[in-house]
Amino acid sequence: MPLVEYMEAMNRIKSFIIAITVSLMLASFASDCLAQGGCSLLDKDRLAQFITYKSFSESSAEVELRFTNNTTCPVTVQTDDRSPTQIVRQPNGGVKIESVTESRDGITVPLHYLIQNKRGWRAPETGYGWGDSVYTYDVLAGQSVLFLVTLKHFKNRLDIIVPFKYVWESSGTIGMGIGGINHHVYFLVEDLPEEIIEKRD
Repeated sequence: MPLVEYMEAMNRIKSFIIAITVSLMLASFASDCLAQGGCSLLDKDRLAQFITYKSFSESSAEVELRFTNNTTCPVTVQTDDRSPTQIVRQPNGGVKIESVTESRDGITVPLHYLIQNKRGWRAPETGYGWGDSVYTYDVLAGQSVLFLVTLKHFKNRLDIIVPFKYVWESSGTIGMGIGGINHHVYFLVEDLPEEIIEKRD
């Protein structure tokens, strides 16, 4: 084998080994972080936090997503000043929307989220116009919250990013940009059924 080809092959092997090592270190770091905070996974087959698709509203052209906290520790997300709500079924078969003042599983919150293009050419941007008031909401162990994302973001092939922090981390609001303590959960455009993306907004 010519020397140049040999050196290129060795560089590729070295790059592969470095990539594997970094991946293992990151996985170990994530496990250590959970352990140091006294946290553990509830479902060992899922990530610590994850986002899934729930439904699509034809009338509002919005996608409903579910953010799940799959750890034994509460996490904090950022919202605006609207009260979280939950659909409550009535004895007569009807439903009504009620405001919720405490952490509860499955409620809808006005969650602050970021958007980013697939190639990551620019830093993540805010997903919708936020007001001046910023609130936080605790997602307790094993709980989930629902939030709405406009369909046009997915049509523009944008990923959704939800920043959060663990409750024991620094006080104050969650940093939505660079700096401070930031954890991020991603919902990729590929995670949404293609037939939803193709609907008219």
